[in-house]
Order: sequence, then C-alpha cells, then structure tokens
Amino acid sequence: MQKFFVKYWRKFLTNELRRLYMNTMKFTSTWFGNLNKIHWNRRAWEIGYRGPSLPQRKATGRPNLPISPYKIGLLRERFEREYNVMRYLSTPYLTSDKEQFYWEKYGSPEKLRLAEEKKIEQSTMPGKAKRISEFKNADKRVANIGNMLHYNRTVEDSMKDLIRRNRWD
Repeated sequence: MQKFFVKYWRKFLTNELRRLYMNTMKFTSTWFGNLNKIHWNRRAWEIGYRGPSLPQRKATGRPNLPISPYKIGLLRERFEREYNVMRYLSTPYLTSDKEQFYWEKYGSPEKLRLAEEKKIEQSTMPGKAKRISEFKNADKRVANIGNMLHYNRTVEDSMKDLIRRNRWD
C-alpha cells in the first residue's frame, strides 16, 4: 500500500512541476521573447533569400517626428493652393474677344449641333423609323427606313396582340 502511495505521489509531483514549468515558460516567452519573431522566423521560400535580413522599421505607420497643429495647417494650406492652381489650369479664364476667333473658325454650339444632325440625317435613308407595339407599353424600333421590306408580314404578326393576350374573355 505504501509503495503504491509513493508511486502515485511521485507521479503527481512530477506532473505539477511540469505544469508550473510550462506556465512559467509561457509567461517568460510572452513577456521577454523576441517581439520581432514573425520576421525572424520567415522561410527562404516565403520571401526569397536575400542574405541577412535588414533591420525592420516600426510597423505603426506613424512618422518618426511628432505632428504639430502648425504642420497640419501648413499642409492643408499647401493642398488648397495646389488644388486652386490645378482648377485654374483646367478651366482657363476666357474673354469674349479670345473666344471670337474660335467661333469664327468653327461656329457657335448651335451651328455645330445642327451640322452634326444634318450629317447624321444625310447618312441614313429617307423616312422616319417605324414603330411596332410588340408589348403593351413598349415600342420596338424595326428599321431606320420608311418601309418594311425586311419584315415578315404574316397573319400571326398582324394578330400578335390577340395571340399574346392573357385575359379570359
């Protein structure tokens, strides 16, 4: 009985000591371990081996110098000045005298629009496009010419509304 008790007690003590040692190791490795471990433990195939690793910059993303409200105001003023310069460059100030040469050469916007419409109208065949009601409230453009030679006119096509109707009357 005493032999069993000693054996059991020894096993219990070794387990307790092992547990305490492991907890202490976790604590020390957490507090005193290398905080840069993820960079140290990289594999050559993860980044490609380039020799010994360079010193890492801090990963906070903040600049090394403190930022003062004066510096922020200065940066905002420079951004605003740059924005205004770009705005003035993209929309130059024109007087009517400077615009007159352009209007004489190309014509007014109304004339340009009318000339474009005339050009489009002359490039198509005469007549307006016919519209056929295929659905209740939608018209489908069939052609840009005034006849329907390319369209098959059948009895079913003429009675399309009756054929597609869903009412029970």
